[in-house]
Amino acid sequence: MRRTNVLLLAVALAVVAALSAWLWTFSPVAPAEEEEPPALASSSSAADREPAAEHAVLESGETELDGDDALEPVAADEPFERAELASAEPTAAEAEVAAGPRAHVRGALVDEATGEPLPRFLLRVHDRTHQEDVWTDASGRFESRTGFLAGRLRIDPLDHPERKRPAPSLQIEHELESSATAGTSASARELALAVPSGPTWFVRIEPEGELVLTTAAEDATSANERAGPGERAAGGASADRLNGNGAGADASGVGANRTGTSAAGANAAGESGTGARAAGANEAGANGAGARDASGNRASTNASSATTSSATASSAGTAADASSSSDASARSSSAVERALAEAAAANAGRLTLDTARLNLLVTGEEARDRVGGEALRPPAPDDAFGLPWVRFGPIDPRYERAERLELRSTDGLWRADTNVGALRGVQAAPVTLKVEAYGAIAGVVLDADGLAVPRAQVFLREGSANAPRERRRDTTTDAHGRFRFDFVRPGEGVVGARTLRHAPNEAPVVIRARETSAVELALLLKPPAGPIRGEIVTETGRSTPKARVRLVESGARGGPALEADVRWTTVEGRKVGRFEFTALPAGTFTLSIEKDDWLKWEPRSLEVTAPREDVRIVVRDDVATCDYVVRARDRDNGLVLDGLRVWVEFQNGPSRERRAASGEPIERGVPLERTFRWRIDAPGYGSVRGDEKAFALEEHVDGRIRRVLEVALEPGWADVVRAVRRDGRSVIEGVEVFVDGRSVGKTGKDGNLKVELRDPPKTLEAKHPNWVLAGKADLRVPWKRDERKFVLLRFNPVPKKRK
Repeated sequence: MRRTNVLLLAVALAVVAALSAWLWTFSPVAPAEEEEPPALASSSSAADREPAAEHAVLESGETELDGDDALEPVAADEPFERAELASAEPTAAEAEVAAGPRAHVRGALVDEATGEPLPRFLLRVHDRTHQEDVWTDASGRFESRTGFLAGRLRIDPLDHPERKRPAPSLQIEHELESSATAGTSASARELALAVPSGPTWFVRIEPEGELVLTTAAEDATSANERAGPGERAAGGASADRLNGNGAGADASGVGANRTGTSAAGANAAGESGTGARAAGANEAGANGAGARDASGNRASTNASSATTSSATASSAGTAADASSSSDASARSSSAVERALAEAAAANAGRLTLDTARLNLLVTGEEARDRVGGEALRPPAPDDAFGLPWVRFGPIDPRYERAERLELRSTDGLWRADTNVGALRGVQAAPVTLKVEAYGAIAGVVLDADGLAVPRAQVFLREGSANAPRERRRDTTTDAHGRFRFDFVRPGEGVVGARTLRHAPNEAPVVIRARETSAVELALLLKPPAGPIRGEIVTETGRSTPKARVRLVESGARGGPALEADVRWTTVEGRKVGRFEFTALPAGTFTLSIEKDDWLKWEPRSLEVTAPREDVRIVVRDDVATCDYVVRARDRDNGLVLDGLRVWVEFQNGPSRERRAASGEPIERGVPLERTFRWRIDAPGYGSVRGDEKAFALEEHVDGRIRRVLEVALEPGWADVVRAVRRDGRSVIEGVEVFVDGRSVGKTGKDGNLKVELRDPPKTLEAKHPNWVLAGKADLRVPWKRDERKFVLLRFNPVPKKRK
C-alpha cells in the first residue's frame, strides 16, 4: 500500500513538472525593463511626431514642398514615393536608417547645353529623412549646411523659388567614404551636375536711377531699424513675408539669396511657413511640425501653441516663457507689418525688383510664344558688370530663336522692350532696356444700392474728345465688379460702363505717369419688362448637344451681352434643354446659339422682345455622322508621323486649321453628306491634298463611325505654285517658274504648277512675256502664310512702251 502511494506521488510530481515546462515554453515573458528605441536624427522631441501636428502642416499649404512633393517617411526601396504614416513613433528600422553616417552634399553645377557654371542657382536636396535648399555661389559651386544619408538623393533644380517650370529632378547616388560609421559625420565625393537652363542676360535699365535695387524685405529691414523701442521684430528679422515665399530664407550659407522671393534674413517670429532658418537658433512659430533649426534638427515646437507663441530655443536648450513669447510675437508682427507698409509707401509707383517681370518672345518653325515671367535679380558684388540680371528656364526645343526681351511691371506702370536672339547661355554683353513710365486705372462698378455689378462691359477711351486720335480699350468686370487697365499712356481719358439691364454711365479720368487712378462708376437699373425663356428640343430626343445662348441688344455692335447655359432635363422620356434671361428691360434683342457641332439648329438666331417665354429651337440630330481620322507615315521607313498640320475647308461652310497627331480625329461628328477639301503638312515633308473621298477606310469605334485616311508622306518639299493677276480675278497660264535659278516648269490652264524638291527652296522666281512679278514669293511653311493652299505669285501687266 505504501509502495503504491509513493508511485502515485511520483507520477503526480512528474505531471506537474511537465505541465510547468510546457507553460514556461509557450507563455510570453515580459522583460524587467524596456529599452528606449533610438531617436531619429531629424527629431528632437516626441511632440514633433504627433500625427495631428503632421496632418496640420501637410494641409496648411505652407510647407516647402507642395502637394505630392511634400517630404514624408517612405519605404527604403521607394525613397521618393508618398507613403502613409502607420504610426507617429519611428520603427526600429527607420531609427537605424536615420542614425546612419551622413555627409555634406557638395559639387559644381553647369548648364547642360553650354557647360557654363550656373551661379546663384537654387537646388532642393532630399534624402529619406529631410530636405534642404542649397544655393550655388558665383562660380556654380554648392555645399549643403546639413549632412545627408548615403544612397539615393533627389535634387530638384529650381533655379529660384518662383520658377514655374523647373528642369526635371535628378536622381543622384550619394557615396560616402568607406570608413564612415553610424552617427558620425563623413565626407563624400563631389557631384558634377548638369541641368538644362535658358539664357541669362545682365540688364542695364535706362534712364539711370529708375530701378530701385532693393527688395521689399530689405526695405522693411531698413524701416524696422527706424522703429521705436519694443516695436522692432525680434532679432531684427527682415521678414520676407511680402515676397510670398517662406522657403529658403537663410541668414547664412553658400550664395545667400537677395532676390525679391527669398531675402537674406530669417522669417519674423510667429510667421507661418517652413524652411526659414536663422543661424544658431531654432525657427520661430513655424506651425509646429516641420520646423528645423540651422543644423537641420526639428525645433521642439508644440503644434497646438505654435500659432500663438514662437517657441524659440536658446543655445542652452531652455524655452522662453509662453506668455512673453506670445507678446513678443505680436509686437514683432506689428513691427513687421508697419515696416512693410512703410517700404511699400516709399516705393509706390517706382520700378522695383519686386515688381519687375521679364518675358522672352521665342519663335520656331511651328510656334511662336512668350515664355518666362521671370523676376529681375539684384546685382552681386562678384558680378562682372554690377547690373541686375535675369535667367530664364529651359526653352522648349521646338523654338529656334528668341526675338524680344520684354519687361512688364506687375503694377502696370512700367514697360520696356529690346531685341535679342539667344536661347541659352550667359550672354557676354549686357542688354539695355529703356523703361517708360505709364499710368494705370483701377475701378469698381456698383449699382444704386452699392452692390457690385459683375460682367459689366467697361471701356476706356484715351485722349480728350477733341483729340485727333482716340484709342479705345475694353474689359469686363469680375465677380466683385472690379476692373483694371494697365500701361495707359498719361493724359486725359473717359471710362464708361454698361450692361443690358443698366443704363450706361461714364466719367472723365486723368492718367498720370507712375500712378494708379481710382474710378468708381454707379449704374442705374433700367425698369424691368420681364424675362426671355425658351427650350431646345432634338429630333431624336436622345442627344444633349453642348451650346450657350447669347443675348445682345439688336443693332448694337460690340455692345454688352448676356450668356446662359442650356440645362438639359428629361420630359416624358425625351431630352429637353431650357434657358432663361430674367429681369430684362423693354427692347428688342438678338438671341443666338453658340455651338461646336455640325448639326443644324433652327433657328440659329432670332429677334425677340422682352417679355417672352415661348422661344423654341429645334436641333436636327437625326443624321448619320462620322469622325475623320488621319494616319500618316514616312514613305521611306514607315515610321508614324506626329505634329501634323491639317487644313480642312468645307463646302458652304467653315475652314479649319489645327495640329494633330497620327491616328487622332481631325473632325468629329461630321454629317456624312458634308463635302470638303483638305491639305496635310508636316515639317520636313512634302504636302498632300485631296477631298473627303480619300478617307476610304471605315471603322466602328465605341458605336461611332470612323473614316480613315492612310497617307505616306515623302521627305522633302512639295507645294503648288499658283500664278494670278494682282487683283486675284483670274489665273495666268504659261508662267515659267525658277527654283534656286533652275526652271521647274510652267503653270497650266488652272494657273497651277506642282513643285516637288528634295530640299526646301531658297529662292523662287517666275517669268512671263506679258506679265511681271509683283513682289517676292512667300516661301514660309504653309501655316505661316497668308495663303495656306498655294505659293501664290501675283503679277502686273508689262507696261506698254510709249511710241
